[in-house]
Amino acid sequence: MKKLSITKEELIDLGIEIAKKDGLGEITIRNFAKNAGVSVGTVYLYFENKDNLLSEIIEGFWNDTINNNIENIINHSENFIISLDEIYSLLYKRSSEFHKFLIRDMMKMGSSSCSMDFHLNELKNKLCKLTEKYPDIYKKISRVSSIEDFLNYLVDNIFSSLRRKDNHLLFVRESLIILFDLDV
Repeated sequence: MKKLSITKEELIDLGIEIAKKDGLGEITIRNFAKNAGVSVGTVYLYFENKDNLLSEIIEGFWNDTINNNIENIINHSENFIISLDEIYSLLYKRSSEFHKFLIRDMMKMGSSSCSMDFHLNELKNKLCKLTEKYPDIYKKISRVSSIEDFLNYLVDNIFSSLRRKDNHLLFVRESLIILFDLDV
């Protein structure tokens, strides 16, 4: 049952897979250790308690989503609106897997214990990178608003839509197309 060496990152990756399959709420220290093929004591070497384990799993999940998956969409982007749709679809799919915990973390935004502020800022940075990739759109936005306000508008609408479980950003998408005269 015991593995001689397992890293915290491997345990977090396993936790993400378990959470996707069974749901984050179904993870206990005992069944997590069993799935990982390690002792309960080994789990406690890396994680203080179940809440810490779940927080680390959620953290790893969002880091992967924002830093790898969204970055990949931006790197392959050929159209601002289509890329925005792809980013939202990814976030929708991912947030559906962890909806209860996403909403809980969103409710704690601003508290020192919540990393959601960090993830929102990371998302805003990725959306800024996407916007900067299209200088004509960047200029159009700058004529109407500050880029910071525009990015806040996008992030606010993305997370409001996720909270409502909307499977699209249709109003935001169409508003941007009309307001900035964008091609799809």
